[in-house]
Amino acid sequence: MKKMLFIFLLLTYFCACSNDTSPTLTIEGDQEMIFDQQGGEQVVYVSVENITLTMDESAKEWCQPVVFGKRIIVSTTYNNTQSDRKVDITIHAGQSTSVLSVVQNGIGTISLDEKLVVSGGEASSEHTQYEDTGFANSFDGDLTTFWHTDWSASPPHTATYNLQNAEKLDYIMYYPRSGGGNGTFGEVEIYVSTEEVPGFTKIITYNHGGSGSASKITLPSPVQKPKAVKFVILSGSNGNASCSEMEFYSSTGGTVSTKDIPLGGNSYVTSGGSDGGSVTDAGFTSWTSTSTVFSTFFRVNNSGDLILYLKYRADADGNIIQAECKGEKFEVTLPKPKTRTDTVVFLGVIQKVDPGYVQVDFKGTTLRGSTFATATNLMVGGTSTQSMNYVGDFSYYWGRRGPSVHMGYTIPSGETAEWLYNEVTVPVGFDPLGSYFMANGFSEGYFGMQVNTATERRVLFSVWSPYETDDPSQIPEEDRVKLIRKGEGVTINDFGNEGSGGQSYLIYDWVAGNTYKFLNRIRPIEDSYSEYTAYFYAPELGKWKLIAQWKRPKIQTYYTGAHSFLENFNNDMGHLTRKAYYKNQWVYTTAGNWVELVNGRFTVDATGSPGWRMDYKGGTEENGFFLQNCGFFNDYVAPGSAFERKTGSVPSINWSELE
Repeated sequence: MKKMLFIFLLLTYFCACSNDTSPTLTIEGDQEMIFDQQGGEQVVYVSVENITLTMDESAKEWCQPVVFGKRIIVSTTYNNTQSDRKVDITIHAGQSTSVLSVVQNGIGTISLDEKLVVSGGEASSEHTQYEDTGFANSFDGDLTTFWHTDWSASPPHTATYNLQNAEKLDYIMYYPRSGGGNGTFGEVEIYVSTEEVPGFTKIITYNHGGSGSASKITLPSPVQKPKAVKFVILSGSNGNASCSEMEFYSSTGGTVSTKDIPLGGNSYVTSGGSDGGSVTDAGFTSWTSTSTVFSTFFRVNNSGDLILYLKYRADADGNIIQAECKGEKFEVTLPKPKTRTDTVVFLGVIQKVDPGYVQVDFKGTTLRGSTFATATNLMVGGTSTQSMNYVGDFSYYWGRRGPSVHMGYTIPSGETAEWLYNEVTVPVGFDPLGSYFMANGFSEGYFGMQVNTATERRVLFSVWSPYETDDPSQIPEEDRVKLIRKGEGVTINDFGNEGSGGQSYLIYDWVAGNTYKFLNRIRPIEDSYSEYTAYFYAPELGKWKLIAQWKRPKIQTYYTGAHSFLENFNNDMGHLTRKAYYKNQWVYTTAGNWVELVNGRFTVDATGSPGWRMDYKGGTEENGFFLQNCGFFNDYVAPGSAFERKTGSVPSINWSELE
């Protein structure tokens, strides 16, 4: 009996399975939706109703699918990350399932799809009596304008767009008027005319559902050689039809992974002056002049091609700019962005780029709005960009100043130095604004010469206070560096921002190509002070000149921390190179002997050592040690490298002639 019951149940099960009436579920069109980083809304149709959806819960933060009968509307939010994101949506109809994949590009991925050119068209009606809502507004590239049918017209409405020299049509982007509302599409039939089939053939029925979001309408199959596309709008909000923009695309299926180079940290105004545009942390701003040239610099470490895009915001449509890189010029028209976020425009491709620094110049040529654009990022891709150096997650101010470079000198063991002597020569053409050629550095300060303005140069000697602050007014009296005496024409100040202390400087028009001598004395004196004295020798004067003598509290020391450095202190001048030779370093010891310093160690600051900037080097040449920074040259020297210079000659100093 039990055996008969088992057989009966088994037959019942198989009969039930054979009578399964689950509908056959298919997705009409592509089984993958691809969104750009802006996000938006796309629609896909399935073959049956009464469907349910399942997906990864965590993806619902950025991807929201909604079911309307046979229609699935998928919305995505803005992707502000570098990475692409993906989720699979499983569609269920009874026991039948299908998978819809949703992919959204990150900021670092750009679609290579081609936007087709609309050469004209016509609509069944347009409203122009009280406001400009003519049909041409729907393909003018401006999302602030729109087409609206005549108020008295009733559906169905028609809109036909002529395509110019199009090879293939894969999908259409429909942008409703801002905020949606009156005339937003409902059910629409889409027809296409091709070169092979002159008449219009229906290819898809689409229902936008009156949504105020943009929709990507993917065609069931690509249309080859399309000549025109006709929309028959069967329904729309309040019986009308309206459209802000209708765009047509040929899909390549390709994307390019890019890296975002912030223009605010990697660019300079290199021609035309700052009146027609500025570089700020936001990028290129106040860009109004056709004579202003912005230059952006970055380093690639691989050979290959280079693909360039510009990310920007603009207040008008049709501004034209020119980008130039490696001798290639690209003239680009900037469409007005579709949203308030930045948009991206393709600039061009450079073939056979060698490792090293790359310069991209930008110049406006045709201005239709108040400014050309606020350009925020240069986006780069291609095989040459696998490994790169540029100022990214770092201070744009310090990044634009460029790396500071140092040469530390080794005082032989067992010697106590009281004096340091050094000679500095700046080659002609290597002395741009903002340069500080620091000759004699010590543990408590520095002494060197600067280029402060186009008409002023200085010899600077500073001693830090033992009290750590960037505000000299906060230094207690007992911690203040005090002046003992100063040379004729020397200005005395407190200084701050990079530590605080006593500052002395002589305005002196030193000349590139000439050799200047620097002499410092450091020794302990009474009352727990140490004395710091600086002398400067200019060949034009033919004698040593006292800069200043200071005393620093709470220290008893001789000369320690001997070094030289080279820095740029003007962040608008970091694209210009500077160089100096540091020759013939000697210390005079407490034992009364001259001892030569022939060994040096090269280092860079926090702008250079992590690789934000790589335009730094130092070492030895015929003229002794040298330091060079900024200017985006290609060869660099590894920080920490040790060098030994050739021997020089003992300084000839008449001590009695020192002031």
